[in-house]
Amino acid sequence: MSDTRRAETRRLEMRRWQIKPDDPHALQLAADARLMPTDYTDDQTWELILGGGDTSALQLQTRYGGRAGLASIVPMWWIDHRPVFQYQAYAAPPIVTAFAPGWIEVQGKITPRLSFKADFIAFDSQSIGCRFVVKNALPSPIELRLDVVGFAAAQSQEIKPQIAHKLTGGEGLTFGKLHDIVPLIVLEKGRAELSGSNPKLSITVKISANASTTLRWIHVGLDDIHKAFTHAEKLLTPNWTRIVAKIQQAAQAVPQIETGDVALDATIAFGIQQLLQSMLRPTMTLPYGSFVGTRQPGRGWSARGDGTDHPRAWSGQHPTLAYLTALGLASIDPVSAQGIVRNYLAVQHNDGFVDGRPGLAGQKVGYLCMPLLARMTWGIFQYTENDTLLKQTARPLWKFLSRWMQADNDKDGDGVYEWQDEQQTGYPFFPMFGAGLSYAQNADIRLTEAPDLAAYLLSEVVSLKAIASYLQNKTDEQRAQSLIQQLKHGLDSLWFDDRYGYRDFATHARAQRVVVVENGRGDEEQLISTTLTPPNRLIVRVIGGVDHAPNVSVIIDGKDSNGQPQQETLNASAFKWSTGYGSASTQKVFASISRIRTVGLSRVYRIHAHSVDSTPLDINAILPLWAVEIDHDKARTLVDLLTQPKHFWLKNGVSMVSTRDTSFEQMKTGEGGGVWMYWVTLIGEGLIEHGYMGHATELIKRVLRLQTEVLRERKAFYEFYHTELPLGLGERGHTAGVIPLHLLLRVLGVRVISPRKVWTGGAFEWGTAVTITQHGVTIRRAPDGTRVAFPSGYTVDLPAEAPMQEIIDPTPKE
Repeated sequence: MSDTRRAETRRLEMRRWQIKPDDPHALQLAADARLMPTDYTDDQTWELILGGGDTSALQLQTRYGGRAGLASIVPMWWIDHRPVFQYQAYAAPPIVTAFAPGWIEVQGKITPRLSFKADFIAFDSQSIGCRFVVKNALPSPIELRLDVVGFAAAQSQEIKPQIAHKLTGGEGLTFGKLHDIVPLIVLEKGRAELSGSNPKLSITVKISANASTTLRWIHVGLDDIHKAFTHAEKLLTPNWTRIVAKIQQAAQAVPQIETGDVALDATIAFGIQQLLQSMLRPTMTLPYGSFVGTRQPGRGWSARGDGTDHPRAWSGQHPTLAYLTALGLASIDPVSAQGIVRNYLAVQHNDGFVDGRPGLAGQKVGYLCMPLLARMTWGIFQYTENDTLLKQTARPLWKFLSRWMQADNDKDGDGVYEWQDEQQTGYPFFPMFGAGLSYAQNADIRLTEAPDLAAYLLSEVVSLKAIASYLQNKTDEQRAQSLIQQLKHGLDSLWFDDRYGYRDFATHARAQRVVVVENGRGDEEQLISTTLTPPNRLIVRVIGGVDHAPNVSVIIDGKDSNGQPQQETLNASAFKWSTGYGSASTQKVFASISRIRTVGLSRVYRIHAHSVDSTPLDINAILPLWAVEIDHDKARTLVDLLTQPKHFWLKNGVSMVSTRDTSFEQMKTGEGGGVWMYWVTLIGEGLIEHGYMGHATELIKRVLRLQTEVLRERKAFYEFYHTELPLGLGERGHTAGVIPLHLLLRVLGVRVISPRKVWTGGAFEWGTAVTITQHGVTIRRAPDGTRVAFPSGYTVDLPAEAPMQEIIDPTPKE
């Protein structure tokens, strides 16, 4: 065999696993949009359950996108009149030996000499199938029966399966009408028969000595049973070996990462699988494929049929998840990664406005997108080196930046801009704001200048400068440099003592909370003599009424900063109401308060009022690390603050809020707001940019250990995680909670551009050797150096101190 052929054979090999029920895993299975058709309005995802003890060793489960409580398909073997389906009944219980997006391979032994391999394949959004290849290692023939049994329940009622008959002959199993579909299971060459009162599908085969046989079944969930039979027949026609080979070939683009810890490796691998499975194909309203947050068995069905009733995680490209997804996909599926950026720009208005959450059903949220698109675009380019995206998006990205820099986002014209909606931040739970949240102070974010927005805008301009430099556009490059200086000045103005912080947009002052009224009766006038130094705004909270929002007005009298009398009325429309209370911020700044009175409240209501506290310490104080363009001394101070366990540096990663904040244990999203992979990524990137690779490595390791334990116990990733306990929070199976692949690759110092080109080198702080294989290239990074092996057989060795560099295979192409 030639060296080239030997390398090609090596390239096609997939990692072999031995994943048992107690091992960390996430076996959700959905059609891979790169290879298979998908349907945004009716996507039926499945989950493979590895049982233990006296439970079924293999169960394939779904909820049909939310139509059913649960539906399961269980294979049951019969040999020598003995059933084999429980974990303990197998000679070698089933284990997962390989997986890729849309495919899971399982192996086991029914008896010591009768083994099987199963391929579970998601063919499209409504179809899934299983192929068993059973091998008889005995010197004599053996008779074996396979039963395929179905169970389902909806609205706490069991749904008994029924026998379905094909018009042209043939049988299947169905659960009858489930809302608008009729699920169908077909066993190739099998027959339906009754087992007690429940039907099942069954086939008996005789396997010759030292031979094997193939058994296949398919499940289809369509709106008509006859369509389902036709589609099942179509899917059973081709050779599935070619389909599996195609899936495995596509998996060569997926980075295979070996750290020496199999459990951590599995967590990484399942995270990448879930990331790829989050993608769906384009619709009529978005020109490119997009992602959903929870491609899980209970999500994916639109009862309206158009997708507009999908829940939050399915309702548009949230920018924080877009950043994680696009950069995670960039080296694997560049078209999809670039499409995420292009989808935002596809809905851009003439004035540069880009909606914050364009969706596959035409969803829009109406507020300006987080300024993240140029950074995302430049990041994608680092993995693809395809400058078509840069050339085609440079002008729209400049228009988007210009829209952010309009006067409506900078009311005082000082070059430090204001958010216009808490949702724009990606995290509407910060204790300073948190509209409708009882633990938060409910300040109006529109009246605040915040360091996170200043950092985002600076990062955008730095990225636009890099794009202009690459494209050799001197005019744009000079324009960007001028804006960088302006934005750096604005960000510097938000530096207070040893951190970045919030300030009032008009007064530019930071102030601590001053209580003005506490538990005042709603029907009584409050006579007050309170001075606010520095002058500040008030937050008024009305408590009572449970679900009833009263038609209230609150009149505040006092003096302005010039000592002149001043009055402001907060009408009912100024209040944001939640269960049992409403809050509003004054638009005017008061130097003193003399009286607060209400109109429209009875004595059952209570009034609280305090000045805005702009001193809370949260992750936004540190986020400018990520913006790159801050000086070394400030960066070092921020890293010192970040890595203090008494503030942010906790067991499972970085918290959203300092542990010293009074709301740390009260937050709706868990202690300290939890650990979120998006902010872990931004902080990790900031650490790397400023030379703190050791801290970035420790951060990603903490996250990996956490996710591994959650996968071990809960068999799924979660939207975010507890700061101290091995506990997933938020939605189960949310893509926002998978390992941030982009950050991991930056920590490992590897970018595989193609089978012939790699970037690697720089600081390596993992401590032990790590091997990354992608596109047929293998890179081994270790404390003593780096080795790169290309598919051609060409290798390069780098010393430990080698900087990040480009390595190209000089071997002539065949």
